[in-house]
Amino acid sequence: MKLLVGIPAFNKPKSIKKSIQSLLNQTCKTFDILISDDSDPEVATVIAAHIESLKTDRIKYIKNNPKLGLFPNMSFLWEEADDNNYDFFMWLCDDDEIMDKYFIEDAMKIFDRHNNCAVVGYKCDRFLNDEFWYSYKDISTLKLGKIKRLNLMLQAWREDANQFETMQYGIHKMALCPKNFTIGYRKSIITFFITIAFKSSIHTIGRCRSKKNTDEEHLKRYKKKKEGINEHHYDQPLFFKYLHGGIFVRVRILYNAAIHGGLLLLPYIAVRLFR
Repeated sequence: MKLLVGIPAFNKPKSIKKSIQSLLNQTCKTFDILISDDSDPEVATVIAAHIESLKTDRIKYIKNNPKLGLFPNMSFLWEEADDNNYDFFMWLCDDDEIMDKYFIEDAMKIFDRHNNCAVVGYKCDRFLNDEFWYSYKDISTLKLGKIKRLNLMLQAWREDANQFETMQYGIHKMALCPKNFTIGYRKSIITFFITIAFKSSIHTIGRCRSKKNTDEEHLKRYKKKKEGINEHHYDQPLFFKYLHGGIFVRVRILYNAAIHGGLLLLPYIAVRLFR
């Protein structure tokens, strides 16, 4: 097993210490950690000093100059895993913690038992001001056929696209994940996991939990959604929001269906997407 855990860092010197410690507490020790830091110079100095104090060669630290930005930084970490022939990859945000010390060990057991499993995630708990807020649903497609896997993914997308964070921050088996994957806005995550559903399965270990802290941007979108307003991650006129966040995602899914699922699935998936 060759696993890389990538941490995209930005100006959170206190919380990243907890993130790193939650990884070092894992019972499985055979993985590497790569921190790609977009922090301001004074904050980066604090983070680098903390990593040095841990005295471990399992952590590699990179200070980005100029800054990459969140999504390019996450893509960079993914590409580092791919370029260096890691078998598995996982993101961990610099304000998140894995609460179960057995997660990586248990995830690897699932990969061993299910050769067709592409991603193993954990129960994702959202916290607001250090108090529990809500949890995402568990998602598992183990032992399901292609049609049932697609149904479950499309249903999860319609209910709450944020559910995919349970899998996004799980452990990815590189050989079964889409190549040349570039993370971006929510549309990229959705098409990524629906593409996986054409050929592979995913699984959530319900008893393994993670703590994801909520920023004001996420809270704002959540409140808008509760009010029935579909707000995206970027500022655009309403027409372009619908075009980019609705039709564009559906076209991408149909394109992936033609490539990975076969032309026979296109009518079925089109009906599910546009009904």
